Amino acid sequence: MTTARRRSYDRFSEAAARVTGRLDESTPAADDHAPTGVTERASLAQAATAVLTTMPATKRRCWELRHVEQLSYREVADALGLPVSTVRGMLVRSRATLSRELAAWR
Repeated sequence: MTTARRRSYDRFSEAAARVTGRLDESTPAADDHAPTGVTERASLAQAATAVLTTMPATKRRCWELRHVEQLSYREVADALGLPVSTVRGMLVRSRATLSRELAAWR
């Protein structure tokens, strides 16, 4: 069981690295193409990626599956092998972390 669990975490970590690389690509296009607007959005995406990389792998993966892949709570829970209540708690904590760390961007 321990070996299977560790291999699962390794796969999630590898998949998370691929998904966070797509964060910039999944950011909706803006109507403002001014250099300052483009630079500001790129900086925000970098800051969000930096915050996500500091999160524990499971919490980060929950956030990515829910917000980047747009899966339902049930689908996230099934993908990670966790109860839905645990997924909800991890999402609340990950959103709070992002909100706190990116407060300067508001």
